Amino acid sequence: MSSSSVAAKSSFSQVSAHSMGFYSTSSDSSPFDGPVIVDTNGFLRSALRAGGPYLCSLPALTVSTSSHFDADTVYEIKGYAAQVLRRINLQYQGIRLVGRHFKIDPEPEQVTTLLVRMPNQPQPKLWYRTAKEIHQLLLRHLHHGISVEIIETDLFNGIYCSSVESSHSIFPKWKNLVQEIVARCPNKDEWLGIDCFRYGTNPRRSSNPVTAIIRVQKTSENSFVTAARYIHGILAAFKEPEVDVIFTEDGSKPLTLNPTVPLEATNGSVYPGVSIEIHQSSAGCSTLGGFVQTRSKDQKDWDK
Repeated sequence: MSSSSVAAKSSFSQVSAHSMGFYSTSSDSSPFDGPVIVDTNGFLRSALRAGGPYLCSLPALTVSTSSHFDADTVYEIKGYAAQVLRRINLQYQGIRLVGRHFKIDPEPEQVTTLLVRMPNQPQPKLWYRTAKEIHQLLLRHLHHGISVEIIETDLFNGIYCSSVESSHSIFPKWKNLVQEIVARCPNKDEWLGIDCFRYGTNPRRSSNPVTAIIRVQKTSENSFVTAARYIHGILAAFKEPEVDVIFTEDGSKPLTLNPTVPLEATNGSVYPGVSIEIHQSSAGCSTLGGFVQTRSKDQKDWDK
């Protein structure tokens, strides 16, 4: 059973705005499995990411900071991080000094971040301790305004969002499930919508857990952990105990930031100005007036 504890409410809303509350049943593929703890200094400890004092919410965009630091300074900063990592005997896959932005609702300025990518073998307590030690070392050498982020490589590479197959057992139950959740869950004033996707860090989208995603107002500072557990209880009553539940901050951009339909899935070339047509339509280039049919490469049948 996943849980969450928060020591600093305002810090929690900063670093975890895209996973404010959650109840994860899939430790293998959910990016939000395990406890999320934020200390009074704003440092995050979670299953797949640690650091602070300010981390961008996920999904995040990574940009270069080369214009802000000369080459010698970048080399020095990365050297301090490597020094701590070697002393603690942590294997890492890369160290970069970057800028980070929340993709859905970007910060006004990029967050200067010393980003350390780790193998997919999370060690939350050790990563948290390491991030704080690196930050303290940077402060001692007058490198102010730099956050430290230690993140599992799969999570850094992306969070994938795709449709749930019509053959999945939750598909025919979803309408009734939503009605039950809305009817029974208290304190829904900040809720904006309920969706259901396969959501996780596995590039093979069909391997990501089916997830009930509740979108809430961007101004919310609640953790929603109790509500997430309550919803999971409803899912279990509908014989869907393996479905994850997360609460996410609603944004101006779509949740599906990684394309779910690869180019090779199309049945021909697509050019600007060409209308979408119905699959197997004899019209040739008809304007869409009905259903769109899609099929993943591991599916046999087309879905409307």
